[in-house]
Amino acid sequence: MLKTAIQAGVLSLCLAGALVAPAAAQAPAEGPPANPLWREAKIRNYLPHMTWPEVADLLMRTDLVIIPVAAIEEHGPQGPVGTDFLNGLEAAKLVAQKTDALVAPILLPGNSPYHMAFPGTISLKAETIQAVYFEAAQSLIHHGFRRFIFLNA
Repeated sequence: MLKTAIQAGVLSLCLAGALVAPAAAQAPAEGPPANPLWREAKIRNYLPHMTWPEVADLLMRTDLVIIPVAAIEEHGPQGPVGTDFLNGLEAAKLVAQKTDALVAPILLPGNSPYHMAFPGTISLKAETIQAVYFEAAQSLIHHGFRRFIFLNA
């Protein structure tokens, strides 16, 4: 019986691999073709999608960074806990499509102790958040960025 269960599991994995392999072999229309797991379209000036040479090239045109500041907290029983972060990030990415500005998301969670009664909320101390944003800005300043917009979402 155990041998049959193992054989069935191996067969399932082989079938799953056969179904996934052809899709993984095709390069996505946009984004790094070397990564078969990449599914998101590459967004202009969005730091997580950029290579370091692309960041260096952007620095030749601008020293402006947009950093969305948001929270992971409840938004009623119908709303995703990532509403604030997703709204702020998407707004920043839209701005970056129209102008030369780097979008650098640093933190998803914010300071939301008043939402901790709701499962899924992640809250950090204000001092922690300040330290993370300060050190992130220092890193970007080190590379040549000088102007920062902290987009409250």
